[in-house]
Amino acid sequence: MAENEQEAPLAETEDQPEVTGDRILNLIIHLAEKGAGMAVTVYTSGLCFTGTTCSRRQYLEAQQRITAGGGFAVLFEEILKSVDDEEETETPAPAYPFLHLIGGQVISPGTKGMPEGGVPLRIERDAIVGWHVGKLSAAAD
Repeated sequence: MAENEQEAPLAETEDQPEVTGDRILNLIIHLAEKGAGMAVTVYTSGLCFTGTTCSRRQYLEAQQRITAGGGFAVLFEEILKSVDDEEETETPAPAYPFLHLIGGQVISPGTKGMPEGGVPLRIERDAIVGWHVGKLSAAAD
């Protein structure tokens, strides 16, 4: 390439939608959508969450189990039906707006993680300011 030539930025195509934010985190979410969850800890502007990544389907199924017997169980059942109807995208890693965690906990100073045992969590990806692989836990006393 000549000195005065500049490398053109990679153009987005119809096959590759724009992925904003952290592309590696987006790929981790994509792997979870395909069934390969992993332990992660994410940070937002004021909170720390830790858990195991999961697909949107696994997250909704966990919410349905938690609400079994109540009115919200029907809501999650209907949402799950719509997930089945959505077309699979052909792109390698589409832009995912949410990170889903199973066994998710909020970590704050002086606690071992709340709630004990964890819950399904849904975190907006654009709210995440930092992350690392692995679950964060309190040190033993």
